[in-house]
Amino acid sequence: TSMFNKYFPYEKYSKNDYFGGAFQEGYMDNYYSIFSVGDVKYMILSLEYLPRINVVNWADRMISEHPDCRVIVTTHYFMDCHGKLDSGTYNPYSYTDSYRAQQMWEKVLSKHSNVFMAFSGHIPADYLFRRQDKGINGNTFTSVLVDLQGAMMSSAMNTLLVIKVNERNKTMNFCYYSPEYDACYNLQSQFTMSFADEFNP
Repeated sequence: TSMFNKYFPYEKYSKNDYFGGAFQEGYMDNYYSIFSVGDVKYMILSLEYLPRINVVNWADRMISEHPDCRVIVTTHYFMDCHGKLDSGTYNPYSYTDSYRAQQMWEKVLSKHSNVFMAFSGHIPADYLFRRQDKGINGNTFTSVLVDLQGAMMSSAMNTLLVIKVNERNKTMNFCYYSPEYDACYNLQSQFTMSFADEFNP
């Protein structure tokens, strides 16, 4: 994260209107943003790789303090390409209090009806992978794996993921897009997903 903090410095990004706060002042390893799209408020909660227990507790508190926001979590590793939430033991860091995705889901994310989606990478994949779970309140929570590193398309086409949200129809349209060729690629990764339920009126 030293390189991340160098090129995305706290001193710069904390001045933006959408910046909500950070777990540790001066560092962008764990922070959240809040913005509105029409009448809908979103919180983007960005968490470190294998979040430590204090970070997870902080995230739990931030979600609780913003019940009027749809919450999207981004983190380095959450779901693999088999559709399973990370519950492994591999830990490249010296700290021993990391939460895996399965633990985060069970202890924090599943409790909040406004938690909406999670995006993660770490596992190279040519295609988008997704799964849906139900929180304890009945809300739908969607996890998406997005990771084109090493994939056949990434270097040649500078591919990125574009998501178009239609609030009227409660749908999200996904496609891998190449600005170099002005085209979408991989039919398996072009789809429309509904997020309509009672928690997303």
